[in-house]
Parts: sequence; structure tokens; C-alpha cells
Amino acid sequence: KSLDRSKMTTNNQYSGDAFSNNLNDGETFTKPSYSYFDGTVGITLNSQIGESESNNYFIGLAYHHFNKPKKLSFYESSDISMSPKYVATAGVRFEMASNSYFTIQTDVTSQEKNKEVVGGIMYSWKSDDNSGPNYGLHLGTYFRWNESVIPVAKLEMKNMSIAVSYDANVSALKQKSKGNGGFELSLTYQKAKKDNSSIDAVKCPRF
Repeated sequence: KSLDRSKMTTNNQYSGDAFSNNLNDGETFTKPSYSYFDGTVGITLNSQIGESESNNYFIGLAYHHFNKPKKLSFYESSDISMSPKYVATAGVRFEMASNSYFTIQTDVTSQEKNKEVVGGIMYSWKSDDNSGPNYGLHLGTYFRWNESVIPVAKLEMKNMSIAVSYDANVSALKQKSKGNGGFELSLTYQKAKKDNSSIDAVKCPRF
């Protein structure tokens, strides 16, 4: 992490009614950047349901910040450390037709006394019945428990996909936020894989 102190604005840089860039910013740290190692491990299990490969489930668990990094401040004397975070995920996918399906998924995140639960459903349509569709459209809605509703749309084009979502506040804070949230745009590229009987023997979920 780093910052450009020459672009900082603090109270110390005000002198009466005049503003001067020559005045000190008032901060005592000397190093404008630092780095640290942060480790994460995880495991996932996925398998098909019944006879159809298109019907499947997946469950997973991740353990973030297992090494509890401590260098998290620009101040040398700081003893701030990163607390471990646990993330559990589970979902099922049901085929509606040869080229469409529903996915139901939920994520539970816990870090110290903080907990977040996000879950929702997504309808997907693809232009063919191969494992890697040339084109696909995904529409759905997710919910962040006691906080927000998140509509999602995703367009898949061969190895590329673009998705947009909007996080609309529905909690007690909506009176202040007036229900406003934030847009999120994501762009994904998945490299096309060559046919390999050994690799294809293990079925992985497609997100």
C-alpha cells in the first residue's frame, strides 16, 4: 500500500484564511508505502445430482488471513493485525431445458463479531448445449441479509463475459440513503482449454 503525501490535505496546511502547500501535513510517519504477506486457503466439493451432468451442487470453505499479517499501518509503532476471515459457500444448479438452467447460491462470511449472508437465484440461457456456450445470458437477484437487494445481469460471449449489478439499500439506513446503492461492473476472460481426457474427468462448476 502506498500514498502520495504531496497530494494530502490536512488542517495543518491551513494558515488563517490562506492555504499553503509549503506547510507540513502534520503526520509523523516517514515511509509512504509498505507491503505484507497475506495467505488464504480453501477447498470445494462439487458433484452432479442424479443422472444429468447439468444438475449439480457445490459447497466450499475458505480461510483468509491465516497468517494474521501485522504490518497494516504506515506508523512503525502500530500493532494493528488482520483478523482471520471464514467464508462458506453452497449452491445448486437445476436444468430447465437443454440450454437453460437455474442456479441458487449463498455465501456466509464471518470475521470476528461481523457476519454477512448473501444469497440469491440466477436464471441462465445459453445458445448451445455444450459445456462452453458461445453466448449466454444470466439474470438474477441476490439479497444481502438485513441490508440490500442486488439485481444482476451478465452477458457471456465465447471466452469473455461482462456483468453489471446494483446494490440497493433496504435496511434501516434507507431513510438516509433514500434506497441508493452502488453499481458494480465486472469483466471476465476465461481461456479456452484444449480437449484433455484427464482434465475433463473432473467436472468443475462454471460461474
